[in-house]
Amino acid sequence: MMLEVGNILYVYDFQFKNGNPDRNKYFIILNIVDDDLFVASLPTKHDHVPQQIEKNHGCLNDDSLRFNCYYFPKDHVITEDTGFGFPLNTYVYGEEVDSYSVEKFHDTYTEFVDYELVGKMKEDEFQGLIDCLKRSGQTKRRIKRLL
Repeated sequence: MMLEVGNILYVYDFQFKNGNPDRNKYFIILNIVDDDLFVASLPTKHDHVPQQIEKNHGCLNDDSLRFNCYYFPKDHVITEDTGFGFPLNTYVYGEEVDSYSVEKFHDTYTEFVDYELVGKMKEDEFQGLIDCLKRSGQTKRRIKRLL
């Protein structure tokens, strides 16, 4: 099954909750709760890192600027099984992490047709991402509880 914690999926024509136009999107599964709900991140290529923060791979945090994100440099290998690295500099912002219904996901997308498995994140990379999101003041409280 592709919906497993730590998996990165590539979803074709992902339907955003906020009504933004559908587009292809990477999707990182952060947790699954009672086989009914999962917490996921939609990484983005959009760089919102303040200039005064040095961009090094991993958690970028500055409490004084109220800024937090996890940074994946272009082509940095992050999966244990496929040697995948994002093709562009990629960011995960805590405020963009959300929960999704497993049932609705299955009703909307068909495995191998509408999405594919990119790979399973390396354990240390995955744990670094989770720890970063938990530390973030921008991650919603209910999401932190689910992580």
